[in-house]
Amino acid sequence: VVVPANFRVDAWVAPPAYTARPPIILPGIHPGETTAAAAEGAINVPVNSTLVVRATGKLNLDLSTSGGLVAANDEGHPPAGAQEHRFTIAGTGTATLRGAGENLVWPFNAIPDKPPTIALIKDPEQQSRGSLLLSYRLEDDYGVAEAHATFARKEGSGAAGHPDVHAARPLYGPPDFALVLPQARTKNGTGQTIKDITDHPWAGAEVTMTLVARDDAGNEGKSEPFDFRLPQRVFTKPLARALIEQRRNLALDANTRPLVTAALDALAIAPERFTKEAG
Repeated sequence: VVVPANFRVDAWVAPPAYTARPPIILPGIHPGETTAAAAEGAINVPVNSTLVVRATGKLNLDLSTSGGLVAANDEGHPPAGAQEHRFTIAGTGTATLRGAGENLVWPFNAIPDKPPTIALIKDPEQQSRGSLLLSYRLEDDYGVAEAHATFARKEGSGAAGHPDVHAARPLYGPPDFALVLPQARTKNGTGQTIKDITDHPWAGAEVTMTLVARDDAGNEGKSEPFDFRLPQRVFTKPLARALIEQRRNLALDANTRPLVTAALDALAIAPERFTKEAG
């Protein structure tokens, strides 16, 4: 094969943007070189990096791949007179260029993106005005993009007569909320979030809380489940406490409607004795 004097092959790897890593320049073919430079061993790159091979000059590329290299959806926009091929490095594999003298081989070792980790530093704390304070630690190889606190009813916490949580028909969803990150794309740090959920119908319910962290690659990490009672407003009068309990039972499970109706009827048996203020 006679390689034109102006023939040139450039190749590089572009890691995903969320890794904040610079492109990796690969050995190529340049004018005046009699042989192509060879790659020394496998090249470590983040998984889902993009391999770009660009050639200029009148010679068609004979490019083949093996292993975890697949054709990329984005073909790019090469300059006029150049041809370009793009591949996504989804796993360990190689790319081989033929037809330009000696074969040029680029071996790649795809480094997996680990899921983030999140964990409570200490038990949830109720503040003086009823707000919930969560303290947690976050860690990820490229940075946590977002985190949330999620809640589910604690096993066995159904109302009397309807103890099965899985058969419940809640009228309101759980009071899930976003967590504050120490900084954007936190790689390793601690954070705190204060949230007032005393107005939520689930306030005062027995729940299981799980913290969830996600990175830009879509990987998800979860904390160990933690059981506790959600903060609620303090009601000093017996009737108020009874009414808010029935409100919570109905909000958590519409199937408790007959029980709630019976409880309201019972509370209204002797209003002149039980409720001294008509208001």
